[in-house]
Amino acid sequence: MTSNENINTRIKLVSFFIFITLFALILRMYYLQIIRYDELSKKAKAKYETKIVKKGERGKIYDFNGNLLVGNKPCKNIIADPQLVGSADKCIDIAAYFAKKIPNLDKDKIFKRLSQKHRITDSGEKKLNKYAQIAKLIDIDLAAEIKSEIKKLGFKGIAFTNSKKRDYIKGKLLANILGFTTVKKGKSIGLGGLEYREKELESKANITLKVERARTGIILDENSSSASDDIISVLDYLIDDINGVKGQRKVTKKEKSIDGSNIYLTVIEPVQAIMEDELDKLMEKWKPKSAYGIMVNPKTGNVLAIAQRPTFNPNDRTTMKADNLKLRFAQDIFDPGSTMKPISISGALDKGFVKPDTKFYCEKGYWIYNKRSLKDAGHSYEYLTVSEIIQKSSNIGTAKIAIKMGANNLYKILNKFGFGKMTGLQLAGETRGILRKVKKWDSLSITRLPMGQGISVTALQLARAYCALGNGGKLVKLRIIDRIENKEKGIIEKTEIKPSASVWQNKTTHKKIIDMMKLVTQEGGTAKKAAIDGYFVAGKTGTSQKLEPKQIVIDENGNEQIIKAHYSHSKYIATFAGFVPADNPKFILIVIADEPKGSHYGGTVAAPAFKNIATKTLRYFNIPKDF
Repeated sequence: MTSNENINTRIKLVSFFIFITLFALILRMYYLQIIRYDELSKKAKAKYETKIVKKGERGKIYDFNGNLLVGNKPCKNIIADPQLVGSADKCIDIAAYFAKKIPNLDKDKIFKRLSQKHRITDSGEKKLNKYAQIAKLIDIDLAAEIKSEIKKLGFKGIAFTNSKKRDYIKGKLLANILGFTTVKKGKSIGLGGLEYREKELESKANITLKVERARTGIILDENSSSASDDIISVLDYLIDDINGVKGQRKVTKKEKSIDGSNIYLTVIEPVQAIMEDELDKLMEKWKPKSAYGIMVNPKTGNVLAIAQRPTFNPNDRTTMKADNLKLRFAQDIFDPGSTMKPISISGALDKGFVKPDTKFYCEKGYWIYNKRSLKDAGHSYEYLTVSEIIQKSSNIGTAKIAIKMGANNLYKILNKFGFGKMTGLQLAGETRGILRKVKKWDSLSITRLPMGQGISVTALQLARAYCALGNGGKLVKLRIIDRIENKEKGIIEKTEIKPSASVWQNKTTHKKIIDMMKLVTQEGGTAKKAAIDGYFVAGKTGTSQKLEPKQIVIDENGNEQIIKAHYSHSKYIATFAGFVPADNPKFILIVIADEPKGSHYGGTVAAPAFKNIATKTLRYFNIPKDF
């Protein structure tokens, strides 16, 4: 065989093997890309494609004028992969660092999480544990500082994910009304105030996103939009920088996002700030157990400001004690004392039992009725007109007016003013107070109820009743939510203001009772400290004894003794309730101090705070003076 023949034979053999190889590759490619395409494609996607679940944002809360009170602040969660953090000694170092860097973190708990290299599934299968939470809802600046430091320290397997936390912009301002939230299983849950009460705030839906990313971070879908700020639901893609891989994420599918509705309150932020500042001063001076302030537009029922002390800062969980969280102005009940007198007497005026100049003998300050004494504290009045009975706050004169009008008429007027009923305010947990029906009254009730003893009310009920005194007898429904911005529907829903009929039948009753209440803040009245230069102020002081509940005590001999419920001679509630300008009030204002120290009189403790709040508010609204 010649050399040429050998060469040709070799060429043929090589060509044949090349042909066979190419044919096999083609068959293999056909098998993989055509026959097994669906199967392998699913496996590839399962490895490199994941879903992003981005929750719709919780709705924001604004004041009446659109000032933001509650929003959602971007923050970071800090997580780790226990497979990558390193040895037990390294876990100790990491835990110690974070416990020192972030307040309220437990070093031992962090170490335990980092050291847990395996986990047991619900089916009992043992798997590698690739997730450990270190801290959540960390401020962006602090997270950036930590990220820089742990890089220098050489800590591995730690990552930062995007999140949001509820941000109460003004701190403790309006805290008890706004409430607060917590996060459970990734969902924001309202735990108090409007955050709990208003389900409209809650996110209505989520965004579902699909992401494709190579393990090295190469983008597989270059035409889709960035989703770098989204929260990824699978751990491998939740972590941005474990092992130094700086992967990018791209969206390939997106569904509609529906955020929670935004709520606009009736509250006006600057007025709220005025009230809270003055309540703080009252607390500092008189050291009461608690204090409340409520300001309402008497024509609409709009709550312009509402506050209580003690309170809390929703941004600082260490201030959240049980007593601070309670909605005292809606839940605590108390005897309103003499603030009830204008309401009771208005019923007698309206029915024609008395006139403003009708005189009653006030027994020189001491009177026995049904074998029990009734006193006018510190005074020995003889004859007083009905106007003077309100001005001087005579208990005896008020009792005699009530006897003249009768038990049924007294009950009817108290009931018409809303006592024993809800106020309509959009808050959870409001109580009804106590107004007993006439058949449950005892022999003294007719003399005690008209002066605010033996009837229990909430601060909200008292505020609503004074709205009726100031607006011609119309019992408005209190409102704290003005409108709701529904993003899903693209509309703003306005909460309804319902008109109401007057609690009085006689149109002249309103002017008569207003003129009487003006005398309270003038010379000779019990609340000169509530007077405001240039304005007529209508109001009434209240100084009520607190009811001590029934007690069972053990004496020195070990015997059980029962102490009946009784009115305290050392614990009082000091109140001033009023409105200004008296003849056309822009607001009613209630100030209450529970167990003040140093003095317990409403005219001394509560009236000055009323004056300060009202004066600044009149100036803010630029209300013209009366004289």
